[in-house]
Amino acid sequence: MMVIRGTIPANTLGNNLVGDVLHLPADRCAWTTSASSASGYKVDKAFFIHSTGNVTIVTPSLGYIGKSGRFVEMAT
Repeated sequence: MMVIRGTIPANTLGNNLVGDVLHLPADRCAWTTSASSASGYKVDKAFFIHSTGNVTIVTPSLGYIGKSGRFVEMAT
């Protein structure tokens, strides 16, 4: 399962997950990537698409949940 890892701003989605690192399903997100100077790719911007509006994801990274249940990063 591909996910976007990051945090969301205060008082969004009506929950108390502010400051927690969330793993949001990538199929409910929109993001842009660009080439990284180190190697590979980096996520420039990411948004969680929600019924009340798009929510900006702070410090996003793209990856997937591996067999061990851990996040495996593909793009920072």
